[in-house]
Amino acid sequence: MTDHVYKDGSTYRGEWKSGKRHGQGVWVRPDGMKYEGEWKDDKPEGYGKLTAPDGSARKGYWKRGKFVGHEQQPDLEGRVNELEHDVGYLKQELASIKAQQKRESFSLEEEPW
Repeated sequence: MTDHVYKDGSTYRGEWKSGKRHGQGVWVRPDGMKYEGEWKDDKPEGYGKLTAPDGSARKGYWKRGKFVGHEQQPDLEGRVNELEHDVGYLKQELASIKAQQKRESFSLEEEPW
């Protein structure tokens, strides 16, 4: 593996073939954007992870530098947490709507005061 620093300050550490990034490697921009994974003909190709400066990431499969699909093993624990959060939110919304309905409804047989 060899290191290379580009004119824009980004760096690449990894494998090369015919002067191009090819094989396993890590590319990092000065702002923190980072791609770790497989390369072919100087572009992400195969499995890799692109991490944005804010820490958000996209893991999956790449073809000619474009993201084409998520990883084969989904993050089930993360998905369960998302759904549990959604269920909690929906329960709160339902309780709020029911309370509002109760406040707004009255029977003509009942005295409203």
